Formats: sequence, structure tokens, C-alpha cells
Amino acid sequence: GDGDGDGDGDGDGDGDGEGGADAEEKKDDGAVEIGGGGGGLRGGAGSRGDVEEARRTESANAAAGGKADAFATVGEAPDRFPLYGTPAYATRCSWVLNAAEDRSSGGRGGGGGGGGGNCTFHYGLAKSRSSEGISFWATQLVSSHLFALQAGCRFVFDYGPDMDIGKVIESPDPEKFDWAVPSDDGHGGGKIFDCDADPDCHHIDAWKLDGKVHEGVRIGGRGDPLAPVPRYRYAYGLERFREDDDLTSELERVLPGFDIRDGMACSLGALMRPSPTAASYEPGLFDSILPSLRDDDALVFGVYARTGWADLNAKNKAKYMIERGILTDAGMPTNETLADLMDSAERVINATLELERRVLTDRGMIKYRNRDFTKVVWMVTTDWPYIKEWVRQLYDERDANAAIPSDERTYPSLSIPRRIITTRSRGEHTRKNERPTPSDFAGAFLDWYLLGETDLVVKWRYSFAETAALRRAVDVYQGTMFKPLLAPRGTEVAVNERDGSILDVNASSGVPRGWKLRTRGKRRTGIKRVVRRGGKKR
Repeated sequence: GDGDGDGDGDGDGDGDGEGGADAEEKKDDGAVEIGGGGGGLRGGAGSRGDVEEARRTESANAAAGGKADAFATVGEAPDRFPLYGTPAYATRCSWVLNAAEDRSSGGRGGGGGGGGGNCTFHYGLAKSRSSEGISFWATQLVSSHLFALQAGCRFVFDYGPDMDIGKVIESPDPEKFDWAVPSDDGHGGGKIFDCDADPDCHHIDAWKLDGKVHEGVRIGGRGDPLAPVPRYRYAYGLERFREDDDLTSELERVLPGFDIRDGMACSLGALMRPSPTAASYEPGLFDSILPSLRDDDALVFGVYARTGWADLNAKNKAKYMIERGILTDAGMPTNETLADLMDSAERVINATLELERRVLTDRGMIKYRNRDFTKVVWMVTTDWPYIKEWVRQLYDERDANAAIPSDERTYPSLSIPRRIITTRSRGEHTRKNERPTPSDFAGAFLDWYLLGETDLVVKWRYSFAETAALRRAVDVYQGTMFKPLLAPRGTEVAVNERDGSILDVNASSGVPRGWKLRTRGKRRTGIKRVVRRGGKKR
């Protein structure tokens, strides 16, 4: 289909398949092939017995630690990626557990020799770009963790100075994966942890943003560099992962069983989950939101309605934006800006309605139609709080089956209630230029985390939704087009010549008008972003 998305100003926006606002008009013309609704990244998530075992394990761990287990009553949908602590996780992510066990026993060396255990890998935003947020941070954690597992090093991380992330996230197994940095409070809330001051502490090059892998990392005195590890941030975008790439063969020899398709899910599954005190930022997190998203009777859509408002707000350049007609003198979006913001949100919502319609009829989406569900849930995440109320007013507590002719329904006689879930987050999905507040971090992290607690994620642009999906190996839809993590052979990345957004295309079939193929190996295209407001180029 025609690509019709927007870049995010850094050239890392995402191309979008036909659909979105035109989904209803285009639904019969065959413009978009979704191939049966996608096959998922990998199948199988463990039985209900595995889930019950995980609950017992988590409860026992919490009791041993003397605190209530916030996850004890949350539950889990068996079709999802397995939780840490389940037999299914131990099978699918054995490489994580084996490496951690080797480190504990002192049996794993790094880079071809030497005993592990006395070194540390660290990642924190003091080493990162100031405007990068949760999405970039999470993928950098995974890359760092993969190096630490190879080398037999302890892995610690934070989100910059004065940020006690332990109030929002915790390790599901602190004995094996204690990531708290050496600081005043143990969670990064005190002084900055200075990794460079310790000769046995190592970190990745946080400023390097191009390339599909991090490579060339050495542990002092151990000979060869560690095996390259994938950089998941742009896996769906500018650094598109493809089936014919050989990114991890060396890593797979060091960590037997590693699979790039669920490497991020295995890593983060062992490192983090919301802490009990996260409920102070999002009331209802454990007793309402998570149980609804993990309800086995529900088909759950993750809906990422990113508008671009977070990026405008994060730049802290109100005077500049007022002069350019982006904001009013009161600091609010002008009518033209509002139209742009709403356009992005409407495309995602209309695409979600179309995908929902396909599930509830016989038009593709076989993977989801085979699910035995009685309700539909939308987890709506956005960078503009107004969108939440708008979506709730239009689509919450509606019968999703009502708009479908009875002779086309997969479930002819059923009412399929739709529930809209949102958070209290202000949508700070791009890190502010000044230091973010703890509530900014909590809101952005929980939005990102909950977006991955779904059956499929629908997005239009930005990597926030893609990395949220990778956290639990969830299917990604770009508009109404299924987008696998590993693009099929022959897939190329096309760049929109007007706004820098990108699109998966088959070059042999032709490139849509207004797009050009991106040169492999070059992240930047040299194309400047053009914003049209009031008929003028800016």
C-alpha cells in the first residue's frame, strides 16, 4: 500500500501501509495484503499449569522477601510470551538462565577466556542522548545485558541522576538479576554512578545510533571482543532487520538457544516488571488494568496513537514554536497544529477498527479469529492526553459486533463488548531536555509496559510501540499492515522524500511515488523534514 506516515524529526519515523483513515473506503480493494493476520514472532507461550506455577513462584518469592506480591492476583493469558519463573520461560529463554547460573558459579568467562563475576556492565542515561526516552533506554538495556551475560559480568542500570526507578520497576528475581546501581539508595536515586572510574566496569557506546548491531566491545585482558549483539531500537525502521541478515550467529555460539526474534523479551522478562509501589502512580494497575489486559476471554489490542505532541512539548522551545505558528501565545497548539495531531491519532484508531472488523468477520486475521474470546479490549496509549477522552467517548462500552452485518459475523448471535483502557500518564514519551520528574518516568514506563501486555500492537509511527511489542514478542501492525520483525527477502526500506518517514517495499514491484530507496548502511538520507502549515513550507 501507499506509505503515508511522518518522521519524528530525527529521521526515525516509520512508514505506514495503506489503511488508517482510509481503512473503511479501502477495505474491499485489496490494496493491502496482511497474509492471514501474521504468524507472530514465535509460537507457544506455555500452558495454564505453567501460569499457575509462575503465580506460586512469585508468591513464594514475595513472601520470602517479606512483602506483598502485587502480581499474585493479576493472572496471565496463556497465549502470550511466557512469564519469568514459568517452565515455558525456562525452555524458551534457557540461554538467559544458563548464563546467569554460570556467572553465579563463577564458571563463565567472557570474550574467550578468564573467569566471570568480578566485572560490571552499566547503562544509564547519563551516558545517553538527553532527549531519548523509554524506547531507546530499553533497547540499550538489552544490548548491555547481552554483553554482560556473555562476559559473566553483573549488569546494573539506572535512568539518570535523582531518579529512583525502584519505585516503578523491580527485578522478578533479585538473587540472579539484581540491577540496582551502587548509589545512595540502591536504585539510582542518589549520586550518578561513575562506571568510568572503575576499571572493571564497562558500558556500550551510547552515542552510536547507526548499525544493526553493537560490536567491538572488549573486556580488559580477555583477548577477542565479545560477540556482536542486536540493536533493537530500529529493527522495524531505519536499520530494518531482514530474514537474510546474519546478525547473531556468533552470539548464538556463545549463548546457545538465543533467538533474535524473542531475545528482547527473554532479556527484559528477567530484568523487570512493575514494582508494587508503581500503583501509587497508576491506581488500579494491579487490581484492574493488568487483570483486564491478561484476561484470557478478551482479545486485546495495543493502540499507540502517537501524535507528536510529546516531541513539541519536550523541546522546551515555546517562544520558537509561538513565532513559527505551531503554538498560540498561551502555549497551546494552533488550529493547524491540532489538525496535524488529530490526523495521526485518527489514522491509528481507524486502522484498529478495521483490524477489529477483520477479526469479527471472515476477512483474514485467522490467528486471532481462532481465539475463543467474548470481549475486546483496547489499551490506548498516546502522547496527548486529550486523545484518551476522545477515544473513550466514541468507542468505550460499545458492542464491537453491532456495526457488522449479521451475515458477515464470525460470531453471529453474540454481543462483543469493547472496553477502552487508558492510564493517567501525561504522555511524556520523549524525554524532556531538562531532567524528567519521577512521575514522568513512571507514566512513560507504564504506558510502554502496558502496550506490550496485549495480543497485537497497532501503530502509525515512532519506535515506542515497536519496542513495547518486542518486550513480549507481540505482533506489530503498521496501520492495517502486519509487519514481521524479520522482513522477507527482497524487502527494502523506502524513505518519503517529503517528511522522512519510511516504508517496507519490494523494490522489484516498484517504489511508490514520492518515495526513494534508502541506501544500505547509511542511516541519514540527507532529506530535510518539511512541515506545511497554512499552505507554507517551513
